[in-house]
Amino acid sequence: MGSAVNECRESEGESFPHLLRVRYDVDRGVAGTVFGANTLRFVMLDGFRFELGPEGYLLIYNSIDRPGMLAKAGSVLSHHDANIAGVSLGRTEIGQNTLTVMNIDADIPGVGMKGLLGLEGATNLRLVRLDFGFSFYLFFIK
Repeated sequence: MGSAVNECRESEGESFPHLLRVRYDVDRGVAGTVFGANTLRFVMLDGFRFELGPEGYLLIYNSIDRPGMLAKAGSVLSHHDANIAGVSLGRTEIGQNTLTVMNIDADIPGVGMKGLLGLEGATNLRLVRLDFGFSFYLFFIK
């Protein structure tokens, strides 16, 4: 498939005793961990730190860190009956770039996605559906 796999084990990593990081570009990747016995969490995406369960639909977008950005997205989702199950924000610095990741209960209709894509200041918007079996497998690769 054209993928290269390298395994690297570090005794001192980030802030988590068990962290799995998958890089898909030189400076881009995703990282996850397990809290307690079996609580899976995404904790990093493309250099942004956040914490959110890897389940169902994830709405992911970048924006500038300013008041009202989350409310604008929430308003569009509400208008299309898309329920937010969880949300986490990561940012580089106050007033700079942010990454927003939301757990959404169900798929967002096409017209709702068009509304989100039209939000001023929001970029790289994508909706990802995760299969729990894949997420579970991904985090327990040893």
